[in-house]
Amino acid sequence: MTAPIIGSTSLKNLEELVGTLLGIETRSCRILMVLSIAAVHIHLTEEEIKHLEEPYQPQAVIGHA
Repeated sequence: MTAPIIGSTSLKNLEELVGTLLGIETRSCRILMVLSIAAVHIHLTEEEIKHLEEPYQPQAVIGHA
């Protein structure tokens, strides 16, 4: 199965799109995006990184044969 990853071709387009969706001007959107990125500062342990890099193993759906 494949699925397209939809994205923006430039930061300016992304700012305009997010600004339009939120109903704010591009400059305010840029500030909001910078603050959002700064707020998400995550450090993963070696164990967490190893787990994320493992190949996906499909799981059976409970209640279906």
